[in-house]
Amino acid sequence: MAAGLGRIVRFRNVATASLGIRSRHERRTPKDERNGKYKKSRKPALKLPEIRPGNWRGEILGSCTVNFGQVVQPGPPQQSVEFTYMIIPSAFTMPEVRFTWPGVIIIMTPAPIKTEFPEAGCLLKAEHLPSLHLSIEVTRGQFSDMLPMLGAKRLKDFHFTLENGADGAWPIYSWSMSATLVEAQPSPPAI
Repeated sequence: MAAGLGRIVRFRNVATASLGIRSRHERRTPKDERNGKYKKSRKPALKLPEIRPGNWRGEILGSCTVNFGQVVQPGPPQQSVEFTYMIIPSAFTMPEVRFTWPGVIIIMTPAPIKTEFPEAGCLLKAEHLPSLHLSIEVTRGQFSDMLPMLGAKRLKDFHFTLENGADGAWPIYSWSMSATLVEAQPSPPAI
């Protein structure tokens, strides 16, 4: 069986070579005049827009995952620190509405040992993917208020303001989310 398959492959290679047919791996573009080597043909790369400061808007696209945990931090004194965060699939629209980026929001409660909060969060751009990562730190009270609304799928829209950034990271000056509340239905009269 293996010998027969080898003969078929050799026959195909000889037949295609004699007919002047090249495989997709052998196809070349015209020679480069400067060095006589073949140029590889490339498809034009997708040019993504630059991330710019300003007022961005976004939409929550699906269900979130909520994560709880605890870790022991080394060093004097060794202490146990809790962590709680949620990950939400989202879409981010630039101020000029030229492009909508896919991405995720990570909402974290700060560890009790963290006392300074110089920014409202940070936007990060993936190096090789067209996606963004919005990281927001909230108080434990805000986190507790958000959980039931996210569970009921009432949080849909959000806004955030980016400042100038560097090296693929942009600080967030402010952010907000809006929720839809369902009007209470009157109870039927008692009989």
